[in-house]
Amino acid sequence: MSTLKYRFVTPLLMWAIVIFGIFFSFAFVPPGELFQADIFGDVILSVALIYWLYMLLFALRTHPRAPRSVHAVQQVIDEGPYAIVRHPMYVSDILLMWCIFMWLPTYQILAIAIWLSAVLLFWSALEERFLEEKFLEEYSDYKLSVPMFLPRLRRHGKRPIPPRPPER
Repeated sequence: MSTLKYRFVTPLLMWAIVIFGIFFSFAFVPPGELFQADIFGDVILSVALIYWLYMLLFALRTHPRAPRSVHAVQQVIDEGPYAIVRHPMYVSDILLMWCIFMWLPTYQILAIAIWLSAVLLFWSALEERFLEEKFLEEYSDYKLSVPMFLPRLRRHGKRPIPPRPPER
């Protein structure tokens, strides 16, 4: 498969799409509160920010090439946060956005949360397709052993990923 396709699956393009949705939401979604915000929103946002920062730093330390692009990923990583879910940074981004909505419950923020969730779900599926093409059975085995977004409540024992055959 051509590596040219991989180069377009970049976080810069994904975040440009997200930012377009944010501007669209503020331009066309009417302002107004859905419900009254309270101290619960403050607490949940604080916890979500701490979780987001922790997950960002932990994921970057475990797999520093992952945020660059699918093309930059050189191997399947199945440790750290990547042993819990396949897309830890996307999970933390989505969670943070929904917590921002709980903190500031307006129609515009709701539209942004829905848009961000949809874009990140689509983008993660796109990345997975390319990673599966790039790493073949190794990534397929990883997909079987690690959930995409929601961690399993009970661990079923980690399936070992077989070593990658040497390239010829």
